[in-house]
Amino acid sequence: MNRKYGILILLLSMGALFAQDKPKVAVLNASLGENVPINASAIVGDSINEMFVRSPKFQVTDRSALASLQEEKMFQLSGEVSDSDAVDIGKTIGAQYICVSNVNVLGETYSVSARLIEVETAQVINQQTRRLRGGVEVLYDLADLVGGALTGLTVVNAGSSQAAEEPVQEEPVQEAAPVQKQEPVVQTQPDPVYTQPSSSKVKRKSKSHLMFSYLEPVYDSSEWDAEEYPDLVDSVTNSGFDMHLLSTDGNFLYLGLGLCFAFQDVTYTDIYDSSYDESNFILVEPYAGLGAIFSGSFVDFYGGVTVGYLVFTLGDYYGDYSGSTASGVSFGVELGSDLFFGGLGLTLRYRYSSGTLEPDDSNIAGSFDMGYGGFMVGLGFVY
Repeated sequence: MNRKYGILILLLSMGALFAQDKPKVAVLNASLGENVPINASAIVGDSINEMFVRSPKFQVTDRSALASLQEEKMFQLSGEVSDSDAVDIGKTIGAQYICVSNVNVLGETYSVSARLIEVETAQVINQQTRRLRGGVEVLYDLADLVGGALTGLTVVNAGSSQAAEEPVQEEPVQEAAPVQKQEPVVQTQPDPVYTQPSSSKVKRKSKSHLMFSYLEPVYDSSEWDAEEYPDLVDSVTNSGFDMHLLSTDGNFLYLGLGLCFAFQDVTYTDIYDSSYDESNFILVEPYAGLGAIFSGSFVDFYGGVTVGYLVFTLGDYYGDYSGSTASGVSFGVELGSDLFFGGLGLTLRYRYSSGTLEPDDSNIAGSFDMGYGGFMVGLGFVY
């Protein structure tokens, strides 16, 4: 009993080894000329594929996987598939040879031509053409004849159709300089694993960026807001700049680092028509952010929370306290989007941050809450 099992295992192993020695061929659906029925594409491809299956010289790729890949590559049925496109499919699925065929009709005469291309060298190693006069059913015979010529099989009764008319008395198309047909080189490495591609488009990954933005901040504190004296204020100038580095692995999370610098200049006119320029209200905040990011076709959207350290310097108006600073930990939120132009990017972002600040001058009474925020528009680099 053990001897029988040993012989069986030996035969199966030899069969598997023999199958690995055979080169792999993939047969594409036929491309169609004008006035050829569209269902002829798969019919001719299937018939030629069957001849390769019968041949002991080749392994044949599953045609259902090929059909999905041909559709994924957007190869049309009309017009001839180029050799470079066919080679591209062959490399994708790990085939050593790719078979491309064409169907045309002129009057009442149908012709089927096919060429066998070596993927590694992109050379046509065999090409065959056959013609028959009759109805569309002669395509079964033509496909069998062409497939038999490519594989070296003798076709005794081509196809199952009966041509309505006799074959056109023409010799098969002669190659201008036939290539010496050689036995295919045996590939010793195993065939790469081929996964059938999905019919859906591959999702684009989100991108990291470094952006420099302009900001007009709005301050959220009556302590330092010029609106405390609305009847005396001639003008308020708020300006700011933001540098933002966003890093993502291309999935759904991002980590951000940033630095915001802003200032506020205020001009007062008192009841005696005297003007005062109260300048140099300066704000500096380094911060870090964490959140979610989502990618569209050419734009990313993101939003998250930030934590930073907010430093605010008093302006000239505060006399002995001018130039004093207050600082503290800040928390905020940010929402933004990036629009891509190759390696460059345009960003539109909103950010709000606030914290409880502690003055460094003991003569200034107590801590106070302060916040600022606004929209930013900027340019930068994406990668």
